[in-house]
Amino acid sequence: NREDTSDVFRCLVSMQLYAFSTTVQREQVNEMLERFPLNLKVAYIDHGGLGERREQRGAPPGPAGRPDAIHPQQRRRYYSCLIDRTCKKAKNSDSAFRLPLYRIELP
Repeated sequence: NREDTSDVFRCLVSMQLYAFSTTVQREQVNEMLERFPLNLKVAYIDHGGLGERREQRGAPPGPAGRPDAIHPQQRRRYYSCLIDRTCKKAKNSDSAFRLPLYRIELP
């Protein structure tokens, strides 16, 4: 009689380069997510271009004509992301890439 430990234990794996991984590597991550569906979560860092957030909201350009109110030398926005087995697979990318459950902009 095997007990379910999903309400007690979680395994959080930090894969900082998941966004840059190959299709084979992403398929291996998906295999692990399928083997441990309730206990495994993967955290990684993603990035987006400047102006991405304002354009998504439909907001006008920021001060001094910059697309965002961020430091002028910053070249991109960074996000902390979390995926698990419940995340949908991206349609516009290879089928092994999962859309994040959480995508939080970093300062």
